[in-house]
Amino acid sequence: MHGMFGIAPATLAAYVVVYLLAMNVIATVVFGLDKLRARAGVQRVPERVLLLLAVFGGSVGALAGMHLFRHKTRKPLFSRGVPIILVAQIALAAWLAYAFVAPRFFGPPQPELQEAKVDYVVDGDTIDVVVDGAEQRVRLAGIDAPESVSHDASANSAEGEQAAEFARSLLPIGRRVLLQKDVSDTDRYGRLVRYVWLQEPADAYDAAEVSSKMANAIIVESGYARAYRYHPDTAYHEHFEAAQQRAADADAGVSYFWRS
Repeated sequence: MHGMFGIAPATLAAYVVVYLLAMNVIATVVFGLDKLRARAGVQRVPERVLLLLAVFGGSVGALAGMHLFRHKTRKPLFSRGVPIILVAQIALAAWLAYAFVAPRFFGPPQPELQEAKVDYVVDGDTIDVVVDGAEQRVRLAGIDAPESVSHDASANSAEGEQAAEFARSLLPIGRRVLLQKDVSDTDRYGRLVRYVWLQEPADAYDAAEVSSKMANAIIVESGYARAYRYHPDTAYHEHFEAAQQRAADADAGVSYFWRS
């Protein structure tokens, strides 16, 4: 994800932090220089320069200089204005840290996963599972495979049967899986709408983890389903779209089905 000037938000925040540190060091040095000039009886640094240093990020350095060098300002407005500027800059830094830096280190909260066991594969995007002792039908969220068991026989295809066979090989009966809910609990047919993990991910939003451990993504990248936007369950839609493109580029599975 890119933000202002085409720079990733976390990188931009890091640049801002480095800039503020540099400005505060400069402000402290300039205040020290101003004190030395005052002692030498030569022209002091213009107060507007000191104020600009504070405004453009050097407020901590300005306060440090005022105290460390017992700097005497020539205008009361300056001594009152610097603390106000400092508070504003602290608020900005806190917002940057909350919005961009913290997610980089701590990441988004991980979703709750529910353990289940595969009981039957209906077709390329629908399975039956046993969860909490009860059988439930699950629609794999965010993907769409060719039809193979539609009541309308004309909608079924050989590609649909191939997709179902691939799903059966990926999700054999008895396999332990983990179900992840997005927004919807069920669809209009009463099926659970879920992402199906083959293994517990270390980070459910890491692209490599999704590609290698989530059945929905594996089916798409193998060319047996396409990305399909089912609102409001779109947490992984961009990932599925990228997987579909890779499948098309590799002519994987039955990816040609959606080009016809």
